Amino acid sequence: MNIQKIFKNYDIRGLVPREINSKIAFEFGKGFAHLGNFGKIVVGRDVRESSEKLKNSLVDGLIQAGCDVIDIGLSTSDMVAWAVKNLKADGGVMITASHLPQEWNGFKFFQKNGRIYGMEELRKNLLPLLKNKKTLNSRKGRIENHEITEDYISSIISRVQIINGKKSLSGMKIVFDGFNGMGSIVIPKILNRLNADVVEINTNLNNGFTKPPEPTEETMKELSQKVLEVKADMGIACDGDADRVLFVDNSGDFVPGDETLILTAMEYANSNQNVVFSLDVSQKLVKFLEEKRRCRVIYSKIGDFFVTENMLKHKAVFGGQPNGHMKDPDFVLYDSGPFFATFLPSLLASLEKDFSELRKTLPPYYKVTKSIHHKNPKIAIQKLIKKVREKNCEIISELDGIKFSYKNSIFLIRPSGTESKLRVIVESEDEGSAKIVLEKVIEWIEL
Repeated sequence: MNIQKIFKNYDIRGLVPREINSKIAFEFGKGFAHLGNFGKIVVGRDVRESSEKLKNSLVDGLIQAGCDVIDIGLSTSDMVAWAVKNLKADGGVMITASHLPQEWNGFKFFQKNGRIYGMEELRKNLLPLLKNKKTLNSRKGRIENHEITEDYISSIISRVQIINGKKSLSGMKIVFDGFNGMGSIVIPKILNRLNADVVEINTNLNNGFTKPPEPTEETMKELSQKVLEVKADMGIACDGDADRVLFVDNSGDFVPGDETLILTAMEYANSNQNVVFSLDVSQKLVKFLEEKRRCRVIYSKIGDFFVTENMLKHKAVFGGQPNGHMKDPDFVLYDSGPFFATFLPSLLASLEKDFSELRKTLPPYYKVTKSIHHKNPKIAIQKLIKKVREKNCEIISELDGIKFSYKNSIFLIRPSGTESKLRVIVESEDEGSAKIVLEKVIEWIEL
């Protein structure tokens, strides 16, 4: 098998056992030992059937290469990042395929500060080390099992209380949908500790993924119904490894991630401070945030690594993407579903507002998304940029595809990071306007 195939745009993942298996996990362990300076490496895993076996092989590779391993067991991805930072380790590995189905698995690699490695760096520095016998070491490492859950939970509660001062969620009813994934092991515990009335659905790790472990408006309909049924104040859902979190309000309505980003940033950012968002965030909501908080929004290419890179470069106080990725750099330099599943209820409690009421403070907007198959998306984008310039449209960014204004609407058109497709997002005042301008602009694309 061509091992380069599992080096995807945003992480390493493949089908088990054809593309990801114990032999490959062992080689990744040996190779990553070199990047981790043959020091102390934190390892965690999700609940997939293949994860424990892969973890054992990966750990064996690390130990054979001379690394000491801190095994934190079942964990969320951000727990690995948090452990690397707080246990002063030299790196970390999370075994997970995140939101993909059960038959997939993969690896996320973390640097010394808890920041994730970018794929370009892994291709350059890790890929050549795989199957390299020189990475073996005469000194064999040791393994230590380390339970971090209580310290991790306390760290989240402490940080959230520093931000908004709210110490209790008493009187708040919250429905949590864990998708039978890793958020189930910590989020109910945190919310219960803060005295919330927690209703759990799909939090049994023994049941496997009964639906795709990716929170979307469609997969969160069960959560919406439960919120209405029990008259809850909000609903919370995480993906398989809990690095993404999305919400349902007290009316049972799905809350787009754009809104969560802006409402959260309103609490983080003050005058002249920086926040970083991926390009696909609502332009109208960004303008609202900048006007209200006098802060500066810096755009990033889509992908966690790029958001983090820009947050460090610009000393941002908060960053994220509309798909539910959010990070507080003072907590950890990685997206944390459990942290923001705690933060948002605390925000509502401190403001003493219903979720639906708080959402009404944001300006109205409408977004339409569309995917277009194309045999060469990158060339299509180059030709589209010329067309946009010919039309004298205002170009907002060419950082990742092209983001531009046309007839009071905002377009983002970019090549897919995983498929031969163009991703199109249009934002307008209403659905009718969005559909009209969308069809017009699609005519500009040479298929």
